[in-house]
Amino acid sequence: MVHSQRDQSKDQLRKIKPSCPTVRQLRILVHGPVGAGKSSFTNSIDSIFQGRMMAGAAVESANADGSFTKRFQILNINDGQHESFLPFAFCDTMGLENEPEKGVVAEDLVKVLKGHIRDGYMFNPTKSCSDKDQGYNSYPTLADRIHCMICVIPSTTISMMEDDIIKKMRSVRAKAADMRVPQVVVLTKIDMACQNVAKDLQLVYKSKTIRKRMEECSNRLGVPLNCIFPIKNYHEEIALKNDVDVLLLSAMNFILNFANDHLAAASRDGLDFGPRMSLARDLSSMEHSSSSMEHDVNFRSQAPSGGDTGNRSDSSKRQSASFPVVPRP
Repeated sequence: MVHSQRDQSKDQLRKIKPSCPTVRQLRILVHGPVGAGKSSFTNSIDSIFQGRMMAGAAVESANADGSFTKRFQILNINDGQHESFLPFAFCDTMGLENEPEKGVVAEDLVKVLKGHIRDGYMFNPTKSCSDKDQGYNSYPTLADRIHCMICVIPSTTISMMEDDIIKKMRSVRAKAADMRVPQVVVLTKIDMACQNVAKDLQLVYKSKTIRKRMEECSNRLGVPLNCIFPIKNYHEEIALKNDVDVLLLSAMNFILNFANDHLAAASRDGLDFGPRMSLARDLSSMEHSSSSMEHDVNFRSQAPSGGDTGNRSDSSKRQSASFPVVPRP
């Protein structure tokens, strides 16, 4: 039964089609504090589709001295069955830290959300990326923007997390909310937080300990419980496990549906403009304000209407975790 659920979930993710024809992949931002399990999460999803352990993203340990990830990385995942990439990509970032001039600058995460930072940009903990930097994208299209944001939080340390880091995450959440980008929390290391869950992952939604950690996370970050996904990453295993895969794939199914709903709404609001159309829009504004122009070149008809993002659809509702357990609270 679990085998068929895992395979069915993989097929569902393979068949997802971005709801805007000009966007080939849904972009998922993965961020959080150092050692939370961001890279382990993306590697775990990659491993499921490749059928073996993968290490595409460099992984930092929980007690690492600073973030191992230094550059902005767009991580494509091979289908595993076909010679093609899956219809989504992870955007991996430098970890957040509470010390000054360490870790990713919160403003850079906002620029990632808006599509202003290019793949391979080296983060600078002392200053934010500007339009003078080589890795800055002045004219992002809808395909460059983030369609869903994941905040990765370790369930073992949520109650002890420094207020400065929580403040940074809340500030990024507020900006994402202004853009109407859907946001979820991936709660990692649940096997370390609860001994019963460590023995049997199917007990995850019956565990009072995990429920408490989810509530702590909700209270500190302001994320509703139905947008918090408790999972276990692969970090010491050498072979795939069905129960681990089912939890991870269940979370990804919701995340990608949220992302696709946002993309559809943003596309309807006319946000898919590239360099040429952005230039046309700017020239249109100049033309409108100038009374000395002899010819009325109507660029305005070419320019899209503004707006940061579309409305997030409420059509996606939370289901149980694909395990034969009690429904999610």
